[in-house]
Amino acid sequence: MFVPKTAKTSRSIAVEPTLNGYLQKGVDNVMRHRLKNIGLDLSDQSRNTEMALQGSKGGFNPFVTIDLASASDSISIEVVRLLLPPKWFSFLDHLRSPSYFYNGNNTRYQKFTTMGNGFCFPLQTMIFAAIIHGIHKKYGLNCRASVDYRVYGDDIIVRQNLALELIQVLKYLGFRTNPDKTFIFGPFRESCGKDWWVIVTGK
Repeated sequence: MFVPKTAKTSRSIAVEPTLNGYLQKGVDNVMRHRLKNIGLDLSDQSRNTEMALQGSKGGFNPFVTIDLASASDSISIEVVRLLLPPKWFSFLDHLRSPSYFYNGNNTRYQKFTTMGNGFCFPLQTMIFAAIIHGIHKKYGLNCRASVDYRVYGDDIIVRQNLALELIQVLKYLGFRTNPDKTFIFGPFRESCGKDWWVIVTGK
């Protein structure tokens, strides 16, 4: 079905089968609990907005905000297979809807989850967090969520020195940056619906 996205466009969403949706929400709860254990609380957007505020203040290697275009529609099957342990991939693959029915036609999805999938949000959060950890590890850097980065769905906050490489890795994996909502340079930052533009003046 379709729901309004803006005044001019609509967004397609999937109406998941009832029993699938019930099981997917169970997985959603488990994923949210695991993510909270590493500092990514998907019930609290305030940490994202606070980190965006810090980034707006500038300084050496500030936090920057990155937003992706249609992220949930861009999670390919092979990306999930690549990043998840085989048993987890198989488990989630059995719970997701592999195809959709529209205008009398049954068509297979090329993506792993739909907008209506019950575990879509924590899954994409986990994928982006894993990518950020991988980039830190490449340079021998330790990183902790809520201290060195934040991910809330497709709202991403990292240090400026890693941002361009992160965008390139995301592009390689099929994710497109939204240039209208990504702020790497200058004082403006935006995350989870909060905008910041801090003007720092000297004495």
